Amino acid sequence: MMQGSLRNATKSGKASSRERKLALQQDVDRLKKQLRHEENIHRALKRVSIDLWELCLVFLHISLPMAIRRSNCYHEKGHDAPFEFGGNLYMIIFAAVQITMSFIPDLHNLAFVSVQAAVMYILSS
Repeated sequence: MMQGSLRNATKSGKASSRERKLALQQDVDRLKKQLRHEENIHRALKRVSIDLWELCLVFLHISLPMAIRRSNCYHEKGHDAPFEFGGNLYMIIFAAVQITMSFIPDLHNLAFVSVQAAVMYILSS
C-alpha cells in the first residue's frame, strides 16, 4: 500500500532516484491526506458524543425538578390526586435567558455566568 507509486514507477524498468523520490513523495502526500480525513472524522465523532452527553445532562436537569414536585404532590395529596404545575412560564424565561447568554462572546471567561447558573438552578427547583 505505501509503495504503490514506487511499484508503478519500477514496473517499466529501473527507476531513477528522482522517480523514486517523486513516487515516495506521492505516497507520503496520500497518507497525509488520509490521516487528515481520519482525524476530521474522529473530531466529528468526539463532538457528537459530547453533544449527546450535554443533551442527557440538560434532559436530566429539566426532568428532575418536575419529578420531585410530582413526588411531593403524590405524598401530600395521595396517588389519585391530579398533578398540577404550570411550568410554561419558567421554561420560557429559562429559554430566553439561554438565548440571550448564547450571544455573549468569550463566555467561558466570565465568572458571573457561574453565579447566574447557580441562581437559576436554585430558583428552578
